[in-house]
Amino acid sequence: MPVLRPLLLCLIFTVNACGFQPKGRLSSLSAQPLWQLENAGSLQEALNTALKRAGATVQSDAPQQLQIVSVERQKDIYTITRAAKLSEYRLSLNVGFQVRRQHAPAGLPAQVRVERTLPYADAMVLGKQEEEALIWREMEQDAAEQIVRRLAAGQ
Repeated sequence: MPVLRPLLLCLIFTVNACGFQPKGRLSSLSAQPLWQLENAGSLQEALNTALKRAGATVQSDAPQQLQIVSVERQKDIYTITRAAKLSEYRLSLNVGFQVRRQHAPAGLPAQVRVERTLPYADAMVLGKQEEEALIWREMEQDAAEQIVRRLAAGQ
């Protein structure tokens, strides 16, 4: 029992020293609190939420703009069974973005990519549209969080 406590403390310090952070915790954008979103489209809500969770404020006249350059969705066949039936789809979301300060580009454009698989069965077609829509929303949230993490890292 006396050995367990120092071992646990050592483990905690090791995990903390390597930079581990739980996924739900976003880096702070407190040094750059005001952002304006341009061409966000379907990512608008997810980006607003991710920026607010990181401590930033979204305003229409902010000095820094986050411009969404491109949003590409792709749905490909991922797995086919031996009976030549579709088993899984691969959903891919590519988001290109550019940070602008005072309407001038700040750095190079960047891109995030999120992929998920969607199981498919002919017997369960009715619920697949709702499941696919839910997966796309989750992918948008994940992409927004990745973008905010990159913004925080680039401070």
